[in-house]
Amino acid sequence: MLSTSYISLAALLLTCVAGSRAAKADEPAKKETRKVIATAIGIARVRPDEARILFVVTTTEVPAKNARDANSKAVKAMRDALAAPPLSKANIDVQVTPITIDSLATVPTDELSSRVTHAKRARSLFSVIVREKDLNTLRELVGRITEAAVDHGGSGPELETTFPRAPLRFPRGVGANEPLESVRGPVIEWRAQNMADARRDAIRQAVHDATSDAKAAAGDAPLTILEIDVSGAEDSPAAARVRSALGAVSTDELGEVTIKVVVKMTCTY
Repeated sequence: MLSTSYISLAALLLTCVAGSRAAKADEPAKKETRKVIATAIGIARVRPDEARILFVVTTTEVPAKNARDANSKAVKAMRDALAAPPLSKANIDVQVTPITIDSLATVPTDELSSRVTHAKRARSLFSVIVREKDLNTLRELVGRITEAAVDHGGSGPELETTFPRAPLRFPRGVGANEPLESVRGPVIEWRAQNMADARRDAIRQAVHDATSDAKAAAGDAPLTILEIDVSGAEDSPAAARVRSALGAVSTDELGEVTIKVVVKMTCTY
């Protein structure tokens, strides 16, 4: 009687297992979810209505004199030049930042010798922003500002910060006869004040391209967008930089302010 019960129980278990397997076999197979990631770049361009001009005013003095005082006088002369007609009527914002003072000294030839300071050099960085809706007027104003900067001793900031790559220029009576050298003029950055609409156009273009690429990869399968990441946008005003000794830039060279965004789209199908 006991053995008969064990046999019946085993038979019941086998029946349940077989029924479970049969039920699973009848269930439809789950569809495999696949993922596709598409990346696209969107570019939009706008005409500039603003420009920033960067240049440095440098003064060099003998050690006995105050280099910063001499630089302050040069800065005032530059400010007066930028405020003179016809620039006085333009929408111009001038910001000046003093830069650290450098010394011009001899290099010790051995361990017993020491540096001898021959001069001190003080610098101030000018950032001049001019705003004008009319492109031709903006170009003319930028040309006048850069020429005024060069006439009063302004030079490109990148050149000044690479000291002592450029030949040293001592004040009169300190150094030998100076050879002529080419000095870069101010750096011009063409900008646009309102780039929000253009930026959104670039995003829409990139999303459209990324979606098309994802559909091409998925074939006829329906897509489900999981995530869209937007990066690489020029949140601050950006533009092509144009360098010129006198700031004379033609309309063709002005170009347009370029806004670039990168869209990364993650989808399943």
